[in-house]
Amino acid sequence: MNDIFTADQAGIPIVLLAAADYESWLSGQPQHIKNWNAAQKSPGKGANLMPDTEGKLAMVLVCIEDFDDYFLAGDLPQNLPSGVYTLDTSQVKTRSKDIAERFAVSWGLACYRFTPYKKDESSLPSLSIIDDAARQRASDFVAAISLTRDLVNFPASDMMPEHLAERVEILADKFGAKLTQICGDDLLKQNYPMIHAVGRASVHEPRLLDLSWGDENAPKVTLVGKGVCFDSGGLNLKPGNFMRLMKKDMGG
Repeated sequence: MNDIFTADQAGIPIVLLAAADYESWLSGQPQHIKNWNAAQKSPGKGANLMPDTEGKLAMVLVCIEDFDDYFLAGDLPQNLPSGVYTLDTSQVKTRSKDIAERFAVSWGLACYRFTPYKKDESSLPSLSIIDDAARQRASDFVAAISLTRDLVNFPASDMMPEHLAERVEILADKFGAKLTQICGDDLLKQNYPMIHAVGRASVHEPRLLDLSWGDENAPKVTLVGKGVCFDSGGLNLKPGNFMRLMKKDMGG
């Protein structure tokens, strides 16, 4: 995800503007911008590319209906020419918090691609974030959510319990965590009968993955995730239209 964020100071500005302020903003723009907007199909809505007097891209105007929307960037990166862009919030009057950071995270998530089976060589635009800490926070959020998306998007044949355990082991090694696993019939011995019951019909042993991390003297917080690996076996009790999304149980 490093290529979607950059520390470059130069870039094409992405101007965020409340949709309700569009007419006021437009009245203060030079004539060529007024003419350009008049020719647009939906001026004052969504994202519009704004030219300079030579016809080159000068800025991207993004009209926002709700600044509390977490996904402020929408699918913007997928629809912009490749290059470096900077966020301009000077026109934002709202008191909504962390607009720049939320925009950056949603920008990164809009750049997500699942490429293990089919590579996508087309280039995506980059968002400039000068502040190192802010850029790192955005990168961490995007990397974490993208990992979850990858796990969900893998077909069941390539993401069984042992494969999920391999991914968790990589995380444990990377962040200095401790991983323990309870597999197969050991689940019954250690009083996890439901996990065993759900997965025992498969040739892939069910397992409980326990990841521990942090200061041992700090308050204890336990997060329990479902992490179900989709299996088409057993009784299909759900109507077909609900089965389509069942693989997303992994997202728990």
